[in-house]
Amino acid sequence: MSRENIQLSNSGSMMVPNSKFKVFRKASPNDKICIYMFDRSYVDTATEPPVVNGIIKVDPNYVADRNVYMQMVIIFGRKEEKADDGDFEHQFSTKKLYLDCHQIYPITRNMTPTQAQEDLVSKLGTFAIPFRMEFPKLGGPSYQMMQGYKDDQANLGLEYEVMAFVGKDEWDDHKRSSSRIAVWRIQGLPPTLNRDGPKPKGHKTKHFIMMNGSVHIDVLLNKNLYKTEEEITVYVNVMNDCNREVQHIKVKLVQRDSIPMFIHDGDHDLTIQKIDDKVHIPHGGKLTRDYTLTTSLPQRVSHGHVMLEGTIGRDSKEVLASSTHMNQAIPKADIYGIYVEYIVKVKVCFGKMLGDTTCEVPFILTQN
Repeated sequence: MSRENIQLSNSGSMMVPNSKFKVFRKASPNDKICIYMFDRSYVDTATEPPVVNGIIKVDPNYVADRNVYMQMVIIFGRKEEKADDGDFEHQFSTKKLYLDCHQIYPITRNMTPTQAQEDLVSKLGTFAIPFRMEFPKLGGPSYQMMQGYKDDQANLGLEYEVMAFVGKDEWDDHKRSSSRIAVWRIQGLPPTLNRDGPKPKGHKTKHFIMMNGSVHIDVLLNKNLYKTEEEITVYVNVMNDCNREVQHIKVKLVQRDSIPMFIHDGDHDLTIQKIDDKVHIPHGGKLTRDYTLTTSLPQRVSHGHVMLEGTIGRDSKEVLASSTHMNQAIPKADIYGIYVEYIVKVKVCFGKMLGDTTCEVPFILTQN
């Protein structure tokens, strides 16, 4: 392929001459096969897996009597440093899962190309072959853990790649004749989700034997759906029937992460933002107050834990990971990846050694 026909930018994307679309190009080190894609970000609305369409250009003289294969690769990586007992991170290195490996050349699958694929094939010429593949049904969204300022290697994350290679069979792949291009599975909102649904609320009553009474907490959020850098108004109502006064109300914005395939891990709660309000609610007293939280990144710490959108490598922008939505037909325990939820916690404290209780209210964070 000559540079007269294809003009590449530093980002690996290009504009096809005399066409209206932009494509992304990734060639093997020996430049004998090349993947062209129309997009690298695919929105998953928890209905059907996103579909990837593209073109692969092969050099038939180099391929000779071998074949060209394509597959989807899931890369699930964790830090290899030794973890403390009960830590959220395990002591194993990056795991790769290769899915839907199939022969693309010589052609064995018949497919109807999209109009964009037909247009690009006409520009690329002979031995440009359209392909189509789906993200795995059990795969999670593309997430990546925030890098701590003392972290010297990549943290936990889930990534996807589209891979093509030349080989005698499905196991005969070599780096020099392999092409890999990263793609992102972006979590979208299910079409059945009511964006203007009921406001999230919670109630908690706890009886304290030593204080001969109960405390009641009611929490209400101003809406059920938030975007990054948006304010959350938390309305709190506390009624104290105990014989000791309530001294603190603590309000937290929490990201709750879990890895469903490791059920024994449980959930990992990370505080994104917190408010500590010193109050005095005597026996029989009531307090109604509202607090404001913001869905923004927490301050970077020595070792990262908070999960971010996996598109950092695309635009270098760090934003909180969207809430995870999965197809209702798929059990949560079957998900290969990371599950992210968001919760507002309101904690009422009587003081040291006297006890406390917490009311939790979940909400949804989205990027679209």
